[in-house]
Amino acid sequence: MQRFELWLDQRHSGVADPEQQLSRLCAWVLRAEQQGLDYGLRLNALEIKPASGEAHKKRCLQALALA
Repeated sequence: MQRFELWLDQRHSGVADPEQQLSRLCAWVLRAEQQGLDYGLRLNALEIKPASGEAHKKRCLQALALA
């Protein structure tokens, strides 16, 4: 079975303000995790490969907090 990979990309957040971009990405991370999707995160030069689970969610949220 092939799983869908979702990329959450700051450049494609749909908003111009950096703080709003991070807020939207945070919501997307929480929603993707809730739905059991494999998701990756792209923040400027940082790229976290698609995965899922509590450790992956924490890593993504931490990257957003430090951005």
